[in-house]
Amino acid sequence: MKVTLTNEKALALSTQDMANMIVALAEQSGKNAGTALEDYASARGDGLAREVLRQTDPLVLAKILGEHDYTIPSIASWLITPEILRDVIEIQPIHWETSIREDPDAASQYALEFFTYIFGREDDADQLAELMEIISHSDSGIMYLHLALYGLEIMHTANAEARSETEDTEDGLYGYDPGADQAYAEAPEPGSREYLYHLINGQHPTLAKILADAIKSRKSIFGLADEVFANAQNKLEQRVTGLQPGESLDDFFAPLD
Repeated sequence: MKVTLTNEKALALSTQDMANMIVALAEQSGKNAGTALEDYASARGDGLAREVLRQTDPLVLAKILGEHDYTIPSIASWLITPEILRDVIEIQPIHWETSIREDPDAASQYALEFFTYIFGREDDADQLAELMEIISHSDSGIMYLHLALYGLEIMHTANAEARSETEDTEDGLYGYDPGADQAYAEAPEPGSREYLYHLINGQHPTLAKILADAIKSRKSIFGLADEVFANAQNKLEQRVTGLQPGESLDDFFAPLD
């Protein structure tokens, strides 16, 4: 279902009506839903479009963002608040296609592209730093980022995240040990794992250190991908049922005699 949202239609829609339309469109296509949101923002302004996002379930927003990337960005990626975006990130793997779920390497590549898109914006550094701060306290978010960076060789020193504000070299900016490896003397290729790590370390060295420690743990990519997807399922259950971490839907049903 593809809808062309004219200015006249947009002006007649309340934010809740628009949120309902976004949900209906996203069932068929996250890209179409993102286009409708962009049309609404053009007609009604960013403030009301942001209110639409607040009234839209994170699971729907996860599908919208998951079907966009840096080549075809969604307006949702810069209107959404860091708190809501954290919820989106935690639940987004629930939308993995079967082919991705069954191939850990594909899941890792998907995660890399997703986070490169989310973190690749440079128009609002303060909001990006706030998002990374929120994710640094989210076990699910950290695990998903770990999957995105799987295979990255962490070559900086143990205290490299404590970058000096007085250093103006690229190595100093990103916290790498200048003598670690000549391969890091040049800026990493956009879209690579090194590039994503640079983005994170440049904005939030503490989160980069958390991720570096996780990467050094050498967890199996098969187990990691399964855990990321299972965490997303648990987050969805918590949203739907009000379950607390550690509880299960089975806890609400007595065993049959």
